[in-house]
Amino acid sequence: MIRPLFLVLFSTATSSGAQQWSHYGADAAATRYAPHDQIHAGNVENLEVAWIFRTDNFGPEPEIKGETTPIFIDGVLYATAGLTRSIVAIDPGSGELLWMYRLDEGERGAKAPRRFSGRGVASWSDGDKDRRIYFVTIGYQLVALDAITGHPIGAFGVDGVVDLMRDVAGDVDPVGCHRIELSARGCGRRRHRWAGLPPGLPPTGEHLWMQPNGDTPAWIRDHPALEGVDVGRTGSPSRAGILVTKTLVLAGEGWGGGRGFYAYDKRTGEVLARIELPGVQTGVPMSYHHEGRQYVVVSVGDPATRTPAQLVALALPRSD
Repeated sequence: MIRPLFLVLFSTATSSGAQQWSHYGADAAATRYAPHDQIHAGNVENLEVAWIFRTDNFGPEPEIKGETTPIFIDGVLYATAGLTRSIVAIDPGSGELLWMYRLDEGERGAKAPRRFSGRGVASWSDGDKDRRIYFVTIGYQLVALDAITGHPIGAFGVDGVVDLMRDVAGDVDPVGCHRIELSARGCGRRRHRWAGLPPGLPPTGEHLWMQPNGDTPAWIRDHPALEGVDVGRTGSPSRAGILVTKTLVLAGEGWGGGRGFYAYDKRTGEVLARIELPGVQTGVPMSYHHEGRQYVVVSVGDPATRTPAQLVALALPRSD
């Protein structure tokens, strides 16, 4: 039996007014919603690659499946990169590296059970000059960095580092913290939240539409047992993260699928555009506005071609 993977939209009333992408899922409710509409149904097919941030040299060997989703705080993108989990600050308009930090954990890092770049970082500010980036290393140490310089915050832990396996007692889940459950109160247990879409749709829970996730894979389309059978568009049995804007739902096919990145009409589910990425989507897409231009950024890689992990920024041509 063929079990296609679908994108399903339900009507809810959850809202988000955030203009920054301050959390892994956009905001504390993980809505994955960007309140932007420069990219819309009438021009989304014109999206092009604005810049690419490559991570080939962030580690002893290239990472293929990078799952990071950058956060956008005070005009700067912050993300993780490479198998040793470097932290990078990126210019949002050009993709230029502003600074990089990596904690050399030696044997502890070499023996870590999950040696990959992770899904991102967390941020904190006192509302004034103290702005910090937090992340958990592959060896489970919590590090606080100055958001401007990338230098460790000396007043935090020991020279900016708290050892989560030695210094922290009590009910702490380092995996939850790794998954960006960090707040001003510290590191909490992992929580799975359901968050809906912004207002504009009736809050009834009504099933609005459903679309297959991507095209029909070749192993289904060309299967001998299905010769002469029109199986339709089945989608790929993969996992894809979505981004929601005022009028669109944006999603790639995900790990295990193809390189297509699709734009759907949020109200009807109509496929408005398919953009070819330089790799397979491996992370949750995000969006931000910078100097009058809206960008959509997504992590990609490709196991079939051994294409290393990279961040790809899409935007409309300058003339649009």
